Amino acid sequence: MKQTLTQSMAWLHTWGGLIVGWLLFVIFLTGSLAVFDQEIDNWMTPSCRPTT
Repeated sequence: MKQTLTQSMAWLHTWGGLIVGWLLFVIFLTGSLAVFDQEIDNWMTPSCRPTT
């Protein structure tokens, strides 16, 4: 029984870590895009940059 419990916990830890890891990756990626929104807009449309 101990072997089965250990295997179950290892499986849960592996898949839980992968799911949480990908979720955090998506959150951090979208957060980075939100922080650099103006810079990304300027990079995507160089002809529409305001002149100073």
